[in-house]
Amino acid sequence: MEEQSAPQFSQLEPPLPQLGLTNVLNRYYKVFVSPNEAYEGIVEIKNKKMLWLVPLTISIIVSILLAALMTSNPNVLQEEHMSVTLFKTVIYFAAIFGTPLSWLLMTLLYWIVFRIIMGCELSFGDIFTVYALGTSIPLINAILNSSLLMITGSIHALLDLGFLVSAESNAALHVLLSQLNPFTFWMLWVLGIGFAKMSGLPLKKAMTGVAGLWVVMSTVWVLSIYALHSLLTAFYSLKS
Repeated sequence: MEEQSAPQFSQLEPPLPQLGLTNVLNRYYKVFVSPNEAYEGIVEIKNKKMLWLVPLTISIIVSILLAALMTSNPNVLQEEHMSVTLFKTVIYFAAIFGTPLSWLLMTLLYWIVFRIIMGCELSFGDIFTVYALGTSIPLINAILNSSLLMITGSIHALLDLGFLVSAESNAALHVLLSQLNPFTFWMLWVLGIGFAKMSGLPLKKAMTGVAGLWVVMSTVWVLSIYALHSLLTAFYSLKS
């Protein structure tokens, strides 16, 4: 009679990381205090839906609340050069639809950088997840900017260097200085860690990809504003 072999416990695969609401919120919080822990083990999680759905829901809810505060401030409404109804429509549309659309656009750009240019085996969903967790940083920036807006009553009170040069005097330089925000660099650092964890790239190489895209986007944005401002200036000069 043949003896039955004992089960080979040493050959059993380790259990995959569990993912629940508490785990997601914990990772979301750790983005601030320990980004390495926030993205640790994320690559082994097969269904990453909760990792981007929870941050997206939080971002949209906070954006709607901030939009309500902004549109309830009479000083802000007076500062805008459009009708109150149109201004509120634009603000709420941006709060509800602008967030997911901007996330998809940024994910596409990072997909081009890491998948096409750098050759990483990252899916669109993987990149979207890394970006979604990292957006907790600019969310804090938005809350602080809205607090400044409520205190000062001006939409130009922001936590960047744009206040050094007005948009009316030099639009391109104003936009360039507006990109110099501590929260922006903080988010770039967090995303670099996230992409390194997800792709297996060295941290320095992942940071290069993230920073490189930011430089290209900022350059294109500044040049676009400069070209538009030049065209408008020339148009009004001819008209006068």
